[in-house]
Amino acid sequence: MESPEFNGESHVEQADKVIFACFENPDTLSPESKEKIDQIKKEGVNIDWHATQGELEKRDMKHGCDDGSYAISPVDSKDKYSEGYFICLGIVAVGRNREGENISFMSHQNPGATFVEEIEEKFSVNLAECLTTLKEQSIEGSIDIVFLGGQYPRFDSSITEEYYWDAYEESMNKMRDIVFSTINIEPTIITGPKTEEDATKENETNAYFSTHDRRLYVVQDDYTLGQAGRVSDIQKIYKR
Repeated sequence: MESPEFNGESHVEQADKVIFACFENPDTLSPESKEKIDQIKKEGVNIDWHATQGELEKRDMKHGCDDGSYAISPVDSKDKYSEGYFICLGIVAVGRNREGENISFMSHQNPGATFVEEIEEKFSVNLAECLTTLKEQSIEGSIDIVFLGGQYPRFDSSITEEYYWDAYEESMNKMRDIVFSTINIEPTIITGPKTEEDATKENETNAYFSTHDRRLYVVQDDYTLGQAGRVSDIQKIYKR
């Protein structure tokens, strides 16, 4: 797949289906997008990785216990959203069931707390379970999967910069390997990593997914997020 050029609104194509991604700046959020995002927040499921184990289990979410590592929503037809992706990574996956209804799941994971020893193993199992459920409930050729989030700050020190890139690339590749080995689909990175160093609310990425029309609203003021592709494509764009 050719990496699409950013023009405010873009789409990711795989086979005969599509996830539409609408990129918005929080300071210039369009009235139409704001209305839809407000609706998703009111009626949809919040994938809140800060929630307690009890809160996550009450919502039937898979999680890494009370360690702030990851949260994965159930596979269903509800809208989904998650806020506060900075160094964190996210997965949005959607398919169409045999009744013609779109179904999806969304994740939010902190790579530093997720890809460590026993938590990484649990995350891999949980993610594979969600992918398998999505595949079993979806008709062939209807599944699309995108990755978002992550951080790759630019530093004067090439050693420090290399460390951050390696951490980003390793996390993305691990997620990609789980997806590909479970359901044989190549996911797309819909947003490149943030290049700011400071973890502030203004630098966060917020994601809102309308399952019914497969529209993903990505709200972030860093418009380098418009670049999409595989990890190797992102590397060509970002890594110096």
